[in-house]
Amino acid sequence: MDQKSGKQIKSASRTTTKTSKPAKTTATKTVKTAKTTKTVQPATSTTKTTSAKKSTPKSTSKTASTEHKVRKHKKPAKKIWTVLGTLLVLILLAVAGLAIWYFAYYNQPDKIAFDAVQKVINSDNIALDGAIIVEPKDQTYFKTATLFLNSSSDGLPNSTKADLLVTLDDQKEDGFVKISLGTVAMVDGVLYARFDGLEESLRNLGLDESFGGVIKDAIAEVDGEWWRISTSDIKESFELNQAVADAYTNVYSCAIEMINQDKRGELTQLYTDHQFVSVERTDDGGSLGSTPGVGYNYYRATLDMDKLADFINTLPETESANSFYSCYNNVMENYTAELGAGADETISAADFDEIDGDDIRQNFPEDLTIIMEISDFTHELRQIAASANDGQITASFGLLYQAAQVSAPEEYRPLSELVSRVKNILYGAMTGGL
Repeated sequence: MDQKSGKQIKSASRTTTKTSKPAKTTATKTVKTAKTTKTVQPATSTTKTTSAKKSTPKSTSKTASTEHKVRKHKKPAKKIWTVLGTLLVLILLAVAGLAIWYFAYYNQPDKIAFDAVQKVINSDNIALDGAIIVEPKDQTYFKTATLFLNSSSDGLPNSTKADLLVTLDDQKEDGFVKISLGTVAMVDGVLYARFDGLEESLRNLGLDESFGGVIKDAIAEVDGEWWRISTSDIKESFELNQAVADAYTNVYSCAIEMINQDKRGELTQLYTDHQFVSVERTDDGGSLGSTPGVGYNYYRATLDMDKLADFINTLPETESANSFYSCYNNVMENYTAELGAGADETISAADFDEIDGDDIRQNFPEDLTIIMEISDFTHELRQIAASANDGQITASFGLLYQAAQVSAPEEYRPLSELVSRVKNILYGAMTGGL
C-alpha cells in the first residue's frame, strides 16, 4: 500500500469517527426516551417526544398552581360561614335569653307594679290631668259634681288649675255652679291665686240677694283677679310686729326648704321596704276606656293597707322631715319671748301618732277599684282610674312625665290690697248699715 492510499484510509477513518459520535449521542437519548415512552423512534421524532416530555411538567405545575389558588379562595369562604354561623347561634341564644328574662321576670305583675311606682317617685317631674266625678243616687241636693284638676308638677314651681262644676238642675240653663281656682307657687314660696265664677255661682244659687250688697261687693273684689300672697304681704296685711312676722317668715322658709329638697332617694328606699301596691292583668279599663294604648295594658291594682300604714308611719322619720323639725325648733327657740307660752316646745317624729291597716280601711270604701294603664316595655304608669261606692264616685287621671314650665302672672295685686279693700267694705257696711 502506498503512502497516498494510507493517508486516504486515515482520513476516512477520522471522518467515520467524527460522524459516529453524534449518532451515539442520539442513540443514547433515544434509548433513554424509549425507556420512558417504551417506544423506539427515529432521532427526529425522539427529539419531539423529548420536547413534549419536558413540557408535561410545566402543564402539571400550572394545574397544581391553579388548584392551590382555588384552595386559597375556598378556605376564607369556609371561615366566613363558620363565623356567621357562630354569630347566628349567639344571637339566637341572646334572643332566647332575653325572652326568658322578659316573660319570666321583667313582665311579672310584682315587677311591673314595683317599677311603675318607682318611676313615679323618681321622675324629675310629673304633670297631672284628670277629674273626679261624684254622682249620688240620692240627687236631692245636686245631680253631679265634677272637679277638673290640672297640675303642672309634683313640686315647686307649680301651676294648678281646679274647676268645680256642680249641676243643680240639668233642666235649667243656669242650673249649675262653676267655680275656678288657679294657683301658681314659685320656688321661693310666693303664691299667686285667682278665683273665677264666684259672682255667677252666687247668682245661680239664688244667694245674691240673701247676702246683700256687702258680701257681693267683697266677692266682686276677689273674683277674676290674680292675688299675690307672700310673707311680706301677710305681715303688712295683718299688721304683725316685726318679731312675730320674722318668726312666721322663718317657719314658712323651713317648710319651703323641705318641699324643695330632693326626697326621691328616701322615698324609693321606703317603698322598697314597704311595697303596698300589687297588680294583675285585666281587660276592663273602667273609665279609661275599653282598649289600652299600643304597647300598654290594663292592670287592676290592690293596696296592702298594713304595708301602706307602715309606709306612712316611716315618713315622719325621714331625713327631710328631721331637717324641718330642726329648723322649726331653732326658730321657736329664738322667738320664745315674742311668741309667748308654748313656743319653746319642740317637735319631733315622736309627736306623730302611728296608724295601722285598720285605720286606713275604715276610711276607704270596701268596693274601691283601681285600674292602671302601664307600658309593657318601660313599665311607665300613664293613666290611673278609680271607682267606689257602687260607681257613685269615679276618678281618672293621666300622668305626663315632662318638665314644668311655670311663670308668675304678669298682672296681679298684692294680698295687702285685698285685705285693705275688704276692711273698707266691712267698715262701710257697719257704719252705714247692711
